[in-house]
Amino acid sequence: MLCCSPEFIFNKGKGTNLLDIIPQMKTPFSNIIIDEVHTFFDWGDSIRGDYLLLPVLENLLREINPDLHTIFMTATLHPRDEKRLIKLFNLDTLFSSSQSIRYDNIREDLAFSIIEIPNTEELIPKSCKIIQDQSNRIKWNKATSTSIPPTLIYSPNIENGVKEIHKNLPGGGEMYYGSLSKNKKPKISQKFMQNELSYLVCTSAFGMGVNKADVHLTSHIGMPYTLQEIYQMFGRTARGSRWTQGKPFKNGNCLAFVSKKIQKSKYKRNAIPPKLFERLYWSIL
Repeated sequence: MLCCSPEFIFNKGKGTNLLDIIPQMKTPFSNIIIDEVHTFFDWGDSIRGDYLLLPVLENLLREINPDLHTIFMTATLHPRDEKRLIKLFNLDTLFSSSQSIRYDNIREDLAFSIIEIPNTEELIPKSCKIIQDQSNRIKWNKATSTSIPPTLIYSPNIENGVKEIHKNLPGGGEMYYGSLSKNKKPKISQKFMQNELSYLVCTSAFGMGVNKADVHLTSHIGMPYTLQEIYQMFGRTARGSRWTQGKPFKNGNCLAFVSKKIQKSKYKRNAIPPKLFERLYWSIL
C-alpha cells in the first residue's frame, strides 16, 4: 500500500518520480483510490495542478494491470461533475451508473445559520463580534474538554479576508492560507489539533486531511465560490458528533455571514482570484 499526494507522485524536476518506478515493480497495483475528488474542479487548475495529471497515473497502472479498480471518493460531488470525472479519466466504457454509490444527505447534527450584515464595510467587524459571542456561549467547553477546541473561521480570500478578520479578533489565533511558508503550515496545524489556538482564520487551503472531532463552531465570512465549497468547510464541524449515538441535540454550529449589499468596484485584472475563473469555467461547461 502506498499513500501519497499527487505532488509526491510526479515530483517534477526533483529527481526520480513514481512514474519511473511503477513499470519496474514486480507486483502491480490492484487498486487506485483517489480521495477528495472534488478537488479536480475546486483546485485543479489554480492551486494544485498535479491533480489534473492523475489520469496519466491511472492510465499507466491500467496498462500494467487491465483489472485495475479505480475508486473515487468525496463528500461533495455534483452529478454533473461525476460525468466529467469519468471523461477526464477516459473510463466511459468501464463505468456504469450502477457502480456509483451516492448518499446525498445533509448532516442532521449540524445547525446552519445565514446571518446578513447590512453593509460590506461592517461585514468583518460585526461577524467577528458575533463569532466571539457565540464561541463564549458554547456550554460543552467546560463539560467535555479540559482545553477548549479552537473556532474555525473561513474566508474566500487572503488580503481582504483572512488578514482583515485576524486583525479584528483578539490574540491567541493564527492564519492559514495556501501561500503560507511550508515551515509554518505544519506548526499551525499541530497547534490547531492540540487546542493551542483560540481560533484559526483560513482559506479553503486548510481542512483537507484534517480530522478533528471537537470543533463545534465553524464560520464563513463573505460569499463562497460554490455551495459545495462551503459545505466542505462546514464539514469540519463536530466530527465526533454524539448525534450518531442517538443523542437528541445538535452539537455543531455553522455560521455563514454575507453582506446585504454587493460592493461594486472597477475591474482590476489582479483583483479577481484565479479560483473564481476556475469555478465559472466548470459551471458553464
